[in-house]
Amino acid sequence: MTDSSFHDALTHRWDEYLFRYVPVEWWDAAANVWRPTIIDGDFAVPHDRGMVPIVIPAEASASASVPECAVRNVEAHCLRFAWNVSESTQRFALFRYTLELLELLSPCFVGAPDDIQHRFTDVAESVLQDYQTALGAWKHEFASGTADTQEQPQPGQECIEVSGHSKVKFQPIEGVVDLCEYLSRVTEEDGASTWSPVAWWNEQTEMWHPTLMRGKIEHNDELLPSRQADILVPEEGEVHVRRVSCGDLRLEDVRGIALSMYPVPILAHEVERMQYAVRLLGWKSDFGDHPMVDGLQSLFDGAVEEWSAEFLCGIPGHPPTPRVHLLAPSFWGCTEQGSPEDDVTSRSLTGGTE
Repeated sequence: MTDSSFHDALTHRWDEYLFRYVPVEWWDAAANVWRPTIIDGDFAVPHDRGMVPIVIPAEASASASVPECAVRNVEAHCLRFAWNVSESTQRFALFRYTLELLELLSPCFVGAPDDIQHRFTDVAESVLQDYQTALGAWKHEFASGTADTQEQPQPGQECIEVSGHSKVKFQPIEGVVDLCEYLSRVTEEDGASTWSPVAWWNEQTEMWHPTLMRGKIEHNDELLPSRQADILVPEEGEVHVRRVSCGDLRLEDVRGIALSMYPVPILAHEVERMQYAVRLLGWKSDFGDHPMVDGLQSLFDGAVEEWSAEFLCGIPGHPPTPRVHLLAPSFWGCTEQGSPEDDVTSRSLTGGTE
């Protein structure tokens, strides 16, 4: 990929969020050095397509709870793709992202019991400490910069056309699908970003399990047995989407036993977004996984591993009532008394068995 196509991809206003947190290098003309940074925030106003927002160090104020960084709009032609991402830049970007993720999830824990809020706060404070350490290392690297003019590796002919990226509308799933595949088949208009914490009754384990259901649910009365819903199920380190009867679901405050499941759908989406973004900017699969993709994947894997243990432990309780069992297939007016084998015998329209 040439510098020209890299800059065109950056300034093509088809998705302003796509390149967020992608590592780049900024040419500081005043110092004649390249400085490592990341793309951050929404892009500049639509009519100013030549500008790209990047993160630069800033002095933290005494009142700030999080060490501050400034966002600076620079011209796209002053940036180049960061082919070699240092550990300092990767850790800085990942911990900064994790803090934003926790802030996004914080409303889910408003009104939770004190012990749950304390647990969430402990996680946030731990991440903040790691971020402060990573920020200091990145600031030092940013200040040093590099004056090298090493030629960037050529990604070959493999590329993705910007105009070819579009998510298809949601289609009903058959059986069980992978979460990432599922997210690629839904759009924001379909409510792909809205998930409600519920408990799911599993007939095989005869237990309730904490999970997330796609869509917004506020009352158990909305979970009618005649309806179906898509839920997340962790299985052997992966997350699948399973369609179940709403009669097997109930609203449950699972924040105290399944804290790790909340970011799972967000992180799955972020892994796919980052993977697509770096490929669009020239990263090729022959180079291996991009460091930022690896980092986000690690966050996703860690959350899934913790949630899987919480999921398997289950939640004590009685089966849902009233119990609803699916009837065996039969033609209207042709059901007869008999054994279960008789019930599933197919019949012709005239009533005779086949």
